[in-house]
Amino acid sequence: SDGNIHTAGHNTWDDDDVFNELSQEANEAMRETRRIERERKIREHQQRKFEKEASRTSIHKR
Repeated sequence: SDGNIHTAGHNTWDDDDVFNELSQEANEAMRETRRIERERKIREHQQRKFEKEASRTSIHKR
């Protein structure tokens, strides 16, 4: 009985190792995706701000 528990624990440990490596890769991919998303949002925000400024100055000139 004791031996079986030990073997089972060892097997799950191996599975955990594989899972940890996979989740590590997944986390890095997710971080990369989030970074790209954030940069795109920042760009869109700056673009909107720029357009607002531009329209305000053009109205001001007229």
